[in-house]
Amino acid sequence: MKYRPFGKTGVEVSEVGLGAWPLGGKTFVAGSPITYGDVPEKEAVRIVESALNLGINLIDTADSYGLGRSERVIGKAIQGRRDRVFIATKACWVPDQEEIFMRDVSYHNLLATCDRSLKRLGTDH
Repeated sequence: MKYRPFGKTGVEVSEVGLGAWPLGGKTFVAGSPITYGDVPEKEAVRIVESALNLGINLIDTADSYGLGRSERVIGKAIQGRRDRVFIATKACWVPDQEEIFMRDVSYHNLLATCDRSLKRLGTDH
């Protein structure tokens, strides 16, 4: 696996990352599917563990992938090796009462979203 420096942080990030959208599983918004399909949780955890074992240390996810399921799966898979994983998660899309995603980039929502993501990922950073 090839790695590159992440800016001036001193962190070496794999050139290949794991995109975790499919790990969110089957998700419906306003009655329509918005994902690739269902990925059983055990298989999703195994996918992340396999990627880490192959040297991938960059995982891309978002709070909206499976309405948080992707982050929860990643949290399970990285237990005991959080210090070797670089997680990029995105925020600001939240479902309204009709489960249609609305964009909320307000300061308070971003802070709250980050807190929820950290909890689902099982980490403090």
